[in-house]
Amino acid sequence: MMQQSWIILGATSAIARSFARQMAAEGAGLILAGRDKAELAALASDATLRGARFAEAMAFDTAAPNGFKKLLTRAGREEGSINAAIFTGSMPSQDQIDADPGLIEPTVIDNYSGPIRFLQMFAR
Repeated sequence: MMQQSWIILGATSAIARSFARQMAAEGAGLILAGRDKAELAALASDATLRGARFAEAMAFDTAAPNGFKKLLTRAGREEGSINAAIFTGSMPSQDQIDADPGLIEPTVIDNYSGPIRFLQMFAR
């Protein structure tokens, strides 16, 4: 059976946690990426206990593409199938956006352009 590894972006979201647990139980390797380092470390420990071939926490921010290469380099060291699952996103309330329209751009980066930029680099 081919070894699978997963890069999970936004790994601390509820749906990403569920996905990580399932992949860990199947013995996949996991690169858990997000902003909350403490939560990522706890998730990596949990995934290891559930049977992940490896589980590593890494910093990731959709608004900081200069950090994408480190994550991709780490994933590139794995053999077998390397996959990506994206659970990133943010959504300020309408009241917050009305008060500060400057929140629109970071929301678009978190939900669309940041993940797309990462996937474009990943696909290479």
